[in-house]
Amino acid sequence: MWDHYGMHRTWFGNRHGDRTPIVLLHEGLGSVSAWGPFPQRLADATARPVLAYDRLGYGRSAPNPPPWPANFMHLEAQRLRELLDDEQLESPILVGHSDGATIALLYPSVTGRSVPAIVSLAAHVSVEERCIAGITEVVAGYRGGLAKQLARHHDDADAAFSGWSDIWLSERFRSWTIDAELTAVACPVLAFQGTADTYATRDQLERVGDGVSGEAELVDLPDCDHWPHREATETVLERISAFLDELELP
Repeated sequence: MWDHYGMHRTWFGNRHGDRTPIVLLHEGLGSVSAWGPFPQRLADATARPVLAYDRLGYGRSAPNPPPWPANFMHLEAQRLRELLDDEQLESPILVGHSDGATIALLYPSVTGRSVPAIVSLAAHVSVEERCIAGITEVVAGYRGGLAKQLARHHDDADAAFSGWSDIWLSERFRSWTIDAELTAVACPVLAFQGTADTYATRDQLERVGDGVSGEAELVDLPDCDHWPHREATETVLERISAFLDELELP
């Protein structure tokens, strides 16, 4: 049983205010520190407190030894509920990147709980050949520099990397999809994807828009790869702020 108390977390902005908070969900090789300045910039731009956390096996959290099961992101959505209960957050805004965006989109289906809004930064809805090719290339060059880079953000970078890459490249994961689970997303969704995404085609963005039952705003980011919050920071922050303002959330 994974223990949510083993997850490292950090607040940005005024966590004791009365505004609906944002919870940040990192990518497949991410962590709180790997977000860089984005959590604080998001808190400043939206005037909302932002909670960022390391999933187990990442950053400064407790280990999550590989191999991971094919439904690992469904399990992470369940763990997110436990984390939110621990933080006494009933219904925060979810903002996720890559695997983190997928987990955010899974949250309503897995937990049966609603949230007021979801922001997806390059979510994965299914496994594409482009994604497999991109990860295969990353694996081949891991010792060439990425290992040292990840070591700055993770207590056990090798375990985090192998857990992520092994499941994504495994045969048992090829048929994975969250199409069915998307129908449980009844809240407004703002979804971003770069037109030069190394790990996905636009089909992923379209499937988010077609699959959710709530209103979806789809944003193509020209010449942007898989990291919209880094490569198109100003646009992303402006669109998120406008999106949340229009919803008139507390």
